[in-house]
Amino acid sequence: MSVLAAVAGLTLPWVPDALETLHETQSRLALSEFLRQSLVLRRRLVLPVSDADQVTLGLVVQGLSPVRLLYVTLDGHPQDLSGMALEGDTLLLHGVTSGELVVEVAVTTSPTKGDVAEAELEPWLEPLMHGTLARLFALQPYEWYDPNQASFHRSAFYAGIEQARADDLRQAKRRPRRVRYAGL
Repeated sequence: MSVLAAVAGLTLPWVPDALETLHETQSRLALSEFLRQSLVLRRRLVLPVSDADQVTLGLVVQGLSPVRLLYVTLDGHPQDLSGMALEGDTLLLHGVTSGELVVEVAVTTSPTKGDVAEAELEPWLEPLMHGTLARLFALQPYEWYDPNQASFHRSAFYAGIEQARADDLRQAKRRPRRVRYAGL
């Protein structure tokens, strides 16, 4: 099951008068914002490089787009991120010759397409539901417009984003890190 279907199942009882397409549109926007701000969805890519100044990540095909470059290794050696940049679905390289490039990027979905498996974001379905409901209750021309409900759900959504970031930072502290001696 997809995240959008799961969130729609949670929000339909709250706003039953809204069309399913409206639920889906607002769910997509909430999902995109949640992933962009929390950085909890990551992809680890292994890419062969041979004297290229750029590499295509291939995330757009999956309906994802990179948000932030988290780490890069070349043949097992950590690389300085200051010489690299993300430009759409392309990683621009500087000073990389050839070898196996391992890239970890935080990704988000497009506001118009793309979805994620429910298992990847299961702990965050409730904040996503709140984000969707905040958007639905903020739609003025509809009879379910309620600024108080929209404000409540928006607060819960942003609290969920902060909780996701805190959990991610806690997990990052547990990951093993390599330190390379650079001399004096």
